[in-house]
Amino acid sequence: MSLCRKERIKEGRRWLKQQNLSGGKPVVRAYRKHFGVERICAIRDLLKIGGLDPETREYCTGQLRVRKERNALKRERKALSRAECPIKDWQDGNFFFIAGYTFGGAPYGITWEEERRMEAEEEPDLLDDPGYLAYLESIAEEVSDDTDLPFL
Repeated sequence: MSLCRKERIKEGRRWLKQQNLSGGKPVVRAYRKHFGVERICAIRDLLKIGGLDPETREYCTGQLRVRKERNALKRERKALSRAECPIKDWQDGNFFFIAGYTFGGAPYGITWEEERRMEAEEEPDLLDDPGYLAYLESIAEEVSDDTDLPFL
């Protein structure tokens, strides 16, 4: 428990004795307003102080339980969505492939649009290039069958 919370609870005990509130929902609202805390924080403090009547205590502990379950469910869903996400560590919403980051922290690499454009374009077939075919024929003429080629 933080020092501020300890002090707030100590002050809350004194404040509660002065207020003459019945201990129901209005005490939670008044505590929140007086100490400037959120509803859940006020409920936790008042439970610790013992400033709630049994009916409100049961209601508030139920609210805390529901909130805890809801947060656990959110964490589960988030973990599941990360596991099912097709984007890898080297990808994000803008980049298909992140090659690196600048000194300022901005990513650079291949964008999704560039990737789609490259996928749409067919790679040129080198055998369709007349210059490449002529090059292969010139190499074939230079190499005779009698030559010992270390790479064959």
